[in-house]
Amino acid sequence: MLLRFKICNFLSFFEEVEFNMFPNLKRKHFSNHIYDYKIPLLKMASIHGANAAGKSNFIKALIFLRSFVLDGKFLQTINLQDYFFKLVKDVQDTISFEIEFLSNENYYIYSLELAENKIKETLYLSGLGEKDDEILFERNGDTIDEKYLQNNVPVKFLLLKNKRTSILLLQQNYPIFKRNIRQHIKSINDWFSRQLEIVTLEAQIPLLLTVMKQNPDLLLFTNELLSSVKISDTLTILETPLDKWAKEKGAQLAQKIFDQSSIENNGSLISVNNKIVEFDIVKEGDIALVREFLFTHKGIDGYSQQMKIVSQSDGTIRLLMLIPAIYEAMKEGKTVVIDEIENSIHPNLMFDVIRFFSRQKTNGQLIFTTHLTKLLNQQELISPDEAWICDRTRGFTQMYSFNDYKIHNTISMENGYIEGRYGGIPDELSIVIE
Repeated sequence: MLLRFKICNFLSFFEEVEFNMFPNLKRKHFSNHIYDYKIPLLKMASIHGANAAGKSNFIKALIFLRSFVLDGKFLQTINLQDYFFKLVKDVQDTISFEIEFLSNENYYIYSLELAENKIKETLYLSGLGEKDDEILFERNGDTIDEKYLQNNVPVKFLLLKNKRTSILLLQQNYPIFKRNIRQHIKSINDWFSRQLEIVTLEAQIPLLLTVMKQNPDLLLFTNELLSSVKISDTLTILETPLDKWAKEKGAQLAQKIFDQSSIENNGSLISVNNKIVEFDIVKEGDIALVREFLFTHKGIDGYSQQMKIVSQSDGTIRLLMLIPAIYEAMKEGKTVVIDEIENSIHPNLMFDVIRFFSRQKTNGQLIFTTHLTKLLNQQELISPDEAWICDRTRGFTQMYSFNDYKIHNTISMENGYIEGRYGGIPDELSIVIE
């Protein structure tokens, strides 16, 4: 569970901003949107703003921090200076992040200051504002206080040799901290690697076929959601022996597919890499099977027909790609962050999908960026403390919640946002709604 995330001097973020998942407990309308942990937390949040306001940079900040924690060679693959805020005369040379989250029943605060030649990392057990935070370690360049370590001798050498690698990752391979701290660091790595899911526009049908085939509950959930938003009556996975499928496709087309493919037998899975992405080929024993999605649609006078994914709209395919992420936020306790959630999806359909999520019993979080003003409906969908704005009118990204304004529960947030009352839209697009 994410509590809050601070960003400073990263891409369009200059001054420090804080995004958080803390509810306004004075608002009672969507009480089912609040988890009752040691500290109340929201289960979803939307982030709005004009193009180039900083919404995607917020996602990139999370990706950047996660990559640093999990990939020891990450900083070797980038030019750090490309990520500094540069629209100022005196460019600052340090990026800083601070993230607070819940993992394995403990609340942690991890902070990172990252410069070209120096890394500072600090990890705390959060006191949640009720007591002082308890420091677990502090790494300053190539120095760590020996009171946190089980053996101080090799640590300086290790840090000098791995100057641009997170100590959280180094601990996985070289147990240098005391036992109690090692357990906490394992929880940190588990959260970044398993509980924080970030979804961008890239996705692959073959992978989705495999995931849904291996997880019947996900396929069942997909059918429930697609039926709820009236996209399809049923979704099934068709498996056809490869030789039969090739004959049905026609010899010439089948040959063209395989000429463009790179097929490797990886144990139970044969992967196909080509431009045609609506199928997957797997191997079960000695039999090669082709998997494809089948959508059942009703037509005239109750007539129904099964149709393959090639017959579906871009919006339907995009929604299909999102469903595993929504499932993970609902059923698996993950914090799922999605960039441009509505891409190719009709506003009314996206509204129904978010409403479906908001009304279900969940155990994770859904955070998404969007241009859809329709989602700013505090009477049916989302409250002001769940909606955020990225605004760049001062030349850098500011980030704040609709809850910062006194918005009565009868007011239309959407109208006020379009009128420009709260910022976050291009001035030329502000209009007055009668």
